[in-house]
Amino acid sequence: MNEKLIKKILNALPEKPGIMDSSGYPRSAVLAAIYEKSGEPHLIFQKRNSNIRQGGEICFPGGRYEKETDRNMIETAVRETMEEMGVSRDRIEVLGQTDTLVASMGAVVHCFLGEMKIKDLSELNFNRDEVEKVFSVPLKWFMKHPPEEYTVQVEIKPRYRDASGNEIILLPVEELGLPDRYRESWGHNNRKIYVWRVEGETIWGMTAQMTRHITGLLSDII
Repeated sequence: MNEKLIKKILNALPEKPGIMDSSGYPRSAVLAAIYEKSGEPHLIFQKRNSNIRQGGEICFPGGRYEKETDRNMIETAVRETMEEMGVSRDRIEVLGQTDTLVASMGAVVHCFLGEMKIKDLSELNFNRDEVEKVFSVPLKWFMKHPPEEYTVQVEIKPRYRDASGNEIILLPVEELGLPDRYRESWGHNNRKIYVWRVEGETIWGMTAQMTRHITGLLSDII
């Protein structure tokens, strides 16, 4: 190719690579907030109210990106933290962003690490409509206690049967002339599930994945 065309191709590439085809996935942002307790850094978690989606599960404060109000994913994480934890903006300092998590079910979660400028969790006036309780765990505890590991299998289904027994075809394999093997489920990829049992609660799923990533990043400095 000639040099002019190569320059045009280079200019067309993104300055910062993103996540391909992520626009159709739910985009969320969370804040993994740290505060100092008894002289050591603790990671703050919340337990979701049983009356809301994914009720009873442990997570970081966060939620869906709202294009009407959020200019970027940092604003999503901060807004949701303020709403859920009942804390003012001046008590939240975003320190940076970790790697983005792409979950097996298609969700894209942007994880930010921050400092919660409080001396005690009692200073948080958390939203009891969304949050059942708030607790913290020393970062060192995660580093000293590896998570339990389990395996699940993820499949791609081109068709399924609904509650009435009707076959719902998502990918018309025959019509498209695809190989017959794609008429049935494929993939069968194994995915690791990490689990920590602490403070009488179970931290697992995406929250455990992000916790494992964060403690790995900080293991040499905490």
